[in-house]
Amino acid sequence: AITVDSGGTALASTATGGLVEILHTGNSTSNVNNLLYIVNDHASATGTTGLKIQQDSTSLPLSIAGIKAVSLASFYASGIGDTDHTHIRLGKSDTAGEYGVLGFRQMSGTDSYVYIGVDNDPTGDSLFIHESGNIGIGIISVTSKLEVVGTHATQNSLSVTSAGTGRSGYFVGGPTSGASHGVYIQAGKDASDWGLNIYNRANDTAHFIVTGAGNVGVGVAAPSTLVEIQGGLTTVGAVLTLSTK
Repeated sequence: AITVDSGGTALASTATGGLVEILHTGNSTSNVNNLLYIVNDHASATGTTGLKIQQDSTSLPLSIAGIKAVSLASFYASGIGDTDHTHIRLGKSDTAGEYGVLGFRQMSGTDSYVYIGVDNDPTGDSLFIHESGNIGIGIISVTSKLEVVGTHATQNSLSVTSAGTGRSGYFVGGPTSGASHGVYIQAGKDASDWGLNIYNRANDTAHFIVTGAGNVGVGVAAPSTLVEIQGGLTTVGAVLTLSTK
């Protein structure tokens, strides 16, 4: 083992190095693959940490400086096959529930993604970024640019709230010519289900609802007929025709 101790003597404020300094200087055209190379090739040494940094002061435990257009750090795990994964832990301890992970998972062949979660296993409610750029929350196999899957019985899978005076959401279809579609909604088929439900901000007045049974209510929270309107109806520039067909 090697121990380096400054004996409590502070380094000069102008010092550019440290207690241990590894240099590759000069104008040599030869390359050095690694200035510091740590290998633990003992198969049974499962509890041996390759590099551990403990910082008891408020300074950074690790600082990396590089140049533009070059990766500051690379992390690889060899031998990753289909359904295998590797990750970096971030948290307060190694106890389950006290750390999060930033990881990589190989699905099949070249199909892979990175994920952010709260457990070692990249399943469940993690956030996944597929190599295609598609993003999934709570779902791994994503086919859209963004997919959200929730399993809560009483909570929303997705909530969008505006803290200002602007729009909470804005949906734009395809090109201005040719086929261009808006929002596609699928919901239940019972009268107690609803596919579209619009209330005021206080959530105490129903403005517009389409139930799973196909009934439409305007100003009515639970329409019992195909179209039910609360209040008057005004037509401008056209004639409203109702048919029993």
